[in-house]
Amino acid sequence: MSQIILPAYGDELPSPIFPRIVFMPKNGIYPKHQHGCGEFNFCYRGVMKIHIDDKHFLVPPQYGLWLPPRVEHIAFNNCEVVHCSLYILSEYCESLPKQPTILLLNPLIRSILWILQNNEIIFPETDKEKRLLQVLVDQLCEMPKVDSYLPTSNDRILKPILQFLDDNPHS
Repeated sequence: MSQIILPAYGDELPSPIFPRIVFMPKNGIYPKHQHGCGEFNFCYRGVMKIHIDDKHFLVPPQYGLWLPPRVEHIAFNNCEVVHCSLYILSEYCESLPKQPTILLLNPLIRSILWILQNNEIIFPETDKEKRLLQVLVDQLCEMPKVDSYLPTSNDRILKPILQFLDDNPHS
């Protein structure tokens, strides 16, 4: 199974809060990289896997993953994924968690994310679009944190179970 290497987004943001909606083909991978800004990841369809050091985060549609600025990570998937990366300038990240964190999303956040996709808001131009993105960031600051990552283990019983979950996050 060969991987499809995808380009990670650079550090130049066209606006302080910038959404990027991307289709990842099956077996897509963003190789190890980091951003000078914060990054919030959400999947509209499919499940993305993100590795940070020894932690393996799964990002299904009911959760989102917050990455503070300058966190080195790898993102990949086994099945097709449509996801949103919301890049946030570091000065707008003060109230967000200081560590990579899975966030449980409320209906308002999910609705705003769907509005971004349905209205194809790629570059926020109007004051209305900019306010919508600011509300999204404000809401992210209030969301409960979930300790939902796959640990690793060499235990003979746990290891195959954890490997199955890592290989089949959509299961």
